[in-house]
Amino acid sequence: MEQTVAKKPSLARNTIFYLVFSVLNALFPFLMSLYVARILQSDSIGTVSYALNIVTYFSIFAFVGIPTYGMREVAKCKDDKDALNKLFSELLIINTITTTISLGLYIGLVFLVPNFNGEHLVLYLFCAILIALNYFNVTWLYEGFEKFGLNAIINILTKLISFVLLILFVKSDEHQLIYAILSVVGLSGYYLVSFFFFPRYARFTVKGLSFAKHIKPILFLVVVNLAIEIYSLLDITMIGAIMTNSKSPVTYYKYASQIQKTLLMVVNALTMVIVPRLSKFYKEQKFDEYNALIYRTLTMIFIIAIPMVIGIMFTSDQLVVWIYGDEYIACSNILKILSANIIISPIGYLLGSRVCLTSGKEKYMPIAVGVGALVNIGLNALFIWLIGAEGAAIASICSEMCVLGVYLIFSHKYFKLTWRWKNILKILTSLVVMTSYLLVIYFFVPHPILKVALEIGGAIILYFGVLLLLREDMLFSSFKKVFHLKQKEEVKEDD
Repeated sequence: MEQTVAKKPSLARNTIFYLVFSVLNALFPFLMSLYVARILQSDSIGTVSYALNIVTYFSIFAFVGIPTYGMREVAKCKDDKDALNKLFSELLIINTITTTISLGLYIGLVFLVPNFNGEHLVLYLFCAILIALNYFNVTWLYEGFEKFGLNAIINILTKLISFVLLILFVKSDEHQLIYAILSVVGLSGYYLVSFFFFPRYARFTVKGLSFAKHIKPILFLVVVNLAIEIYSLLDITMIGAIMTNSKSPVTYYKYASQIQKTLLMVVNALTMVIVPRLSKFYKEQKFDEYNALIYRTLTMIFIIAIPMVIGIMFTSDQLVVWIYGDEYIACSNILKILSANIIISPIGYLLGSRVCLTSGKEKYMPIAVGVGALVNIGLNALFIWLIGAEGAAIASICSEMCVLGVYLIFSHKYFKLTWRWKNILKILTSLVVMTSYLLVIYFFVPHPILKVALEIGGAIILYFGVLLLLREDMLFSSFKKVFHLKQKEEVKEDD
């Protein structure tokens, strides 16, 4: 079968596909929680969440940074078939070795630790499927070709099947194990399906392979990924370890975090899809295009993320009750605190890890996220003990801010932004108008359903409407492109 070399993909189209892919990864646990919150007890949900939290540490080690590194390296050599085949084979073999080691370590831990091999032994063993599925993870190959659509389609189908099976087979608190298995399959099952498409892009070979050149960059990225996930996963780990009377606080934090992560994925998709294009610009020393792309992406982060956070502040109390039920009202305050990450985290990814990655400065990434991990551990130990799950949310925000600060110290010399202050003023004006509207609705509309409907619908229309009226650069240029395209189509039809 001949390998295909794709035409230059549309960055906008890739953004949409990656947005679908990323949002589904965050949205799937959220959709499952909508159903199980009314079927399983909060303590049972917390037990499953804690088991998945533990196995995720080992899953991170299993893929050792290959998804990020592999995507970048494939983008560099995708037009050289021999080099591509060697790269694919080398990374696939490394992935197999690390996944096997990770799986063995996890199973050993389960049988050695009393808290894991007691009444929930079977649950922890079935969660090992999450690690095993990484044997088939070659999604980085498709992303290197900027084939984000393939991953998105497979992801949609896998998660849809898992969700249907959840509704069919999880009917009571006794079905906790089925819920755990379907959660694992829904999260990573698409690895298995997508594996069978790799012959269209690369072939496995054992000739002329060299592994040494990959070790250093992969080790850097595995440290980065571990540090990132440690101060992400450690919140739940430490809540479960410190608040031992019940696993319900784990559930509250997880559910609030799921909503925040779903919105965060929308924003982060803007930074992820530009990595191949940024790498190309930097390699070819097209620094004007490089900086322009960074500026446009940063502007879109501001346009999308800030109104999300404002909206959460006004609507979270009622929305949490509608989504999960009265029992989960404790999620609301946690969500309000965590929402700050929707702004902080994408800026750090763009101006920090994305710039370091595309400029070949990965050595700075472990330092930045390492600082964040240390801050998170220390503040979690203090704040969870003092104020519970809300303390973990505060610790998360503080650690993200530290990561952003360290990233900027190291990465600022590798990009140059020319601020368009008039455009920034337009965005701020739209935010002020939207916030004023939300305040009026919040204080003068008493009916809860009508209030939330007016807050969400009205704020979106008003915010983007004002941006268009003020001719904000990014949004108005997109609007003009669509309008001119329509005009051209009408002229062509008249001819």
